[in-house]
Amino acid sequence: MPDKTRFDRNEGSQMLYFINQLAMLWHLKQICSCLKMERMLRESLPERIVKQEVVMEWVRKNWDKY
Repeated sequence: MPDKTRFDRNEGSQMLYFINQLAMLWHLKQICSCLKMERMLRESLPERIVKQEVVMEWVRKNWDKY
């Protein structure tokens, strides 16, 4: 479950863990949803957003834009 710890989009194991956690939490079953989330995080997540909780909220708010 995402928490108040720091998120580093450039750390592969952290990215995989975070995506897997959100996929379980949001019941995402398709690999394309996880790949979409990875693209969002790598290419579009604002640099100022660094806490996992805030990253999760950003993904939720921006999901339909990507």
